Amino acid sequence: MKSAVWLVGVGLMLVAASCDPDLSREQALEGKRCGPVGLECVNGYVCQEGICVAPDPPQTGAGGTTAPGAGGTNMTDAGGTAVTDAGGAGGSEAIGDGMDTMSSDVPDAADATPDCTAELLFRDLDGDGFGSGEAVTTCPADGWVSKGQDCLDDPADSLAAKVHPEQPDFFAEGYSRPDQPGVISFDYDCSGDEVGDPDNRAAASDECNTESSLCSTFAAAVPPLTPRSGASINALCGSTRVLVCNSVNSQCISQFFELPDQPFRCH
Repeated sequence: MKSAVWLVGVGLMLVAASCDPDLSREQALEGKRCGPVGLECVNGYVCQEGICVAPDPPQTGAGGTTAPGAGGTNMTDAGGTAVTDAGGAGGSEAIGDGMDTMSSDVPDAADATPDCTAELLFRDLDGDGFGSGEAVTTCPADGWVSKGQDCLDDPADSLAAKVHPEQPDFFAEGYSRPDQPGVISFDYDCSGDEVGDPDNRAAASDECNTESSLCSTFAAAVPPLTPRSGASINALCGSTRVLVCNSVNSQCISQFFELPDQPFRCH
């Protein structure tokens, strides 16, 4: 059995080692035994396999704020604001949105592996395959199309789906232009001009006279009694009024008729 004097001597040696004035508290603890057979670790030191070891330093941003993420990782953004990691449990990052919603330096899962290839697209409100407004870079989805320049993209307008670039058909009913209040337009192909259907009846060039080739039973289109006027407007579009020149008693007589079933079509 060890003598009491020997045990006291060993204890004094340990105290002297841990209380050396040239050593900091941390240096004195580092590597010392702990647990049931040694010292109790303090100052944040942890006991691992019977030895006091310093804890791992937390990861901090410029502002020094830390926060645990869903995966248990401590992270901050560039300004020191706490954010979660790719697990997103804290709600600071929207998973699968393809963007960094916190404007931080910690991307979410979709930043690294986006689930789509973003394209330059237009919003198509009336479902005619052509959008309006400015194009934006976004993931393809219903209601977004690659073609723009739709001059009537209002789902509340029953004619909107017929009005779009590349429209090949011609129409006898005009529509209200959203960019020209009070104007009835026949520009169904959004070209900027109202172009008549080549199959329309010919337009009358002047009144009947004895020398005119129109002095016959031929009917030519003329503007309605209240014609439309203005830049790029074709006054004949939508008109059902025609001029018929007949030779009566060797005279050419002008006669006007309404032919509702034969309107002048345009686009």
